[in-house]
Amino acid sequence: MKTEIISTIAVVCLLAAPLANIQAEEDGQGEGHQRRRGKRHDQMLKRFDKDGDGQLSEDEKTEAKAARQKFIEKFDQDGDGKLSEDERAEAKKSHRQGKMKKMALKRFDKDGDGVLSETEKAEAEKARQEMLAKYDADGDGKLSKEERQEIRKAHRQQMLTKRFDKDG
Repeated sequence: MKTEIISTIAVVCLLAAPLANIQAEEDGQGEGHQRRRGKRHDQMLKRFDKDGDGQLSEDEKTEAKAARQKFIEKFDQDGDGKLSEDERAEAKKSHRQGKMKKMALKRFDKDGDGVLSETEKAEAEKARQEMLAKYDADGDGKLSKEERQEIRKAHRQQMLTKRFDKDG
């Protein structure tokens, strides 16, 4: 239960953090005010800072707020204007699936049309089965947190070997 609460709080903070900067600027704290410039802030700027000046103008803030409202409306199943634990979990799951789809397209969409053909889907499924065969230690057909960590560890090792092992 504590883990769920902490996870929920973390998701809310991650979703709300970029918009807190907007509110701070509206409250007159924007100029000269020391703000944390983390990954979320950078993502917010990348997405909404159209003129590239490193700050959000009033129009850019309005666009960011509209995007936030659209996000809430997309996942707010009970219509109360905010996201419950279940709604946040669904949003997080949807985000994760979107990232995985982009990665799959990048890797398997050979013709670059933005859609996986039947051949490309078969290639993706083959790669998935190979990954499961190699890393699914408990054989349940899914990758646990620990099994995914092993994949990351192996990938890091491959990258280091590729980068520093010049003589093969």
